[in-house]
Amino acid sequence: MERITKLIWPFMLILIVDLMLITYIPQIVMFLPNLMK
Repeated sequence: MERITKLIWPFMLILIVDLMLITYIPQIVMFLPNLMK
């Protein structure tokens, strides 16, 4: 279990950073919908 946890950490860190970006910079999420207008 400890080995799996160590292997998963980098991916979890990337997911958390992505979540923070999406949460605090909403223009990132709205980029494609705005292109469709």
